Amino acid sequence: MPKATKEDRNDFNRPQVPALDMVSDLLVQVREVMSNRLRDAASGPDLNALLDHLEIVRGKMLRPALVLLSGMTCSQSTEQHIQAAAIMEMIHLATLLHDDVVDLSEVRRHHPTVNALWGNESAVLMGDFVLTVVFGMCTQLPQDVARIIARTASQVCQGEVRQSLRQGDWSVSVPEYLSIVEDKTASFFVGCCEVGAVLSGAEQCEVEALSGYGLDVGIAFQIVDDMMDLRGDDAQAGKSSGRDQEGQKATLPVIHMLSQVEQSQHDLLLAGLASPSDSFSKILTAAIKQTSSSGYAQKKVEEYTSQALSKLTNLSETPARNALETLATALVSRVS
Repeated sequence: MPKATKEDRNDFNRPQVPALDMVSDLLVQVREVMSNRLRDAASGPDLNALLDHLEIVRGKMLRPALVLLSGMTCSQSTEQHIQAAAIMEMIHLATLLHDDVVDLSEVRRHHPTVNALWGNESAVLMGDFVLTVVFGMCTQLPQDVARIIARTASQVCQGEVRQSLRQGDWSVSVPEYLSIVEDKTASFFVGCCEVGAVLSGAEQCEVEALSGYGLDVGIAFQIVDDMMDLRGDDAQAGKSSGRDQEGQKATLPVIHMLSQVEQSQHDLLLAGLASPSDSFSKILTAAIKQTSSSGYAQKKVEEYTSQALSKLTNLSETPARNALETLATALVSRVS
């Protein structure tokens, strides 16, 4: 059984961060809705054992926080915001259960993964079970909101498929990489922000501003995750690291590095990436340092964060809008 790593107390989205303090009580309600819905649908002690583990390995709740804060930026949160926030977090949970199987991950959020404890088949089926509960919950929301959720889930899955089809293809360009990231990660942030705004009866210009914010924050968030995985810091990331190289997934620092090195070095690096080893990780790190590719990726994070903040200037200044600003700027600090 894998050993859980020590939790990093400086994680940007822990409850003590002011951005989440504002919705901390509401996030407790979101967790209660998730737990109640899943346990009501479950039968038998075996399934409940997995649900117990999922509650221990609770997430950062960033996505439901975006639903709530977006709604509060436009008006105020309602019971439907709580339900929608729970749905978005449950979809995220299902994708993580599946991702851990695909990536052969053994640690998630500083704890052993479901697949590490119960096997791949149980983890996949558990993800499917969570999604079936989500389907039922969506029927209780307005149709326009349910359509946003359906579109979001579809786009995330398409992004994951696109990334999977490009595994081992190190010719991926920066625009192609960003397009995949927009689908598999940023679209989820967009959906959360849109759901929160629409449930609050926001004007179209407000919905578009929050949607743009979610897109830019989501792209920045994924680039940061890529950088953390490349650094191989399990304690910081809270999950198994180094999986992108093992899974043959092109990330921004690697894409940039390959575009900067000489052809002879390029060919050697491609050979190493095709069959990564412990010794190659040092070579890869040196090449990324040589080409300032981490700095390039960090600059992209800052650019997208700046763009996200500019989108919020189109909204009235409120405590909730300020909290969204805090979340965006906190992303940069994770790798600085």
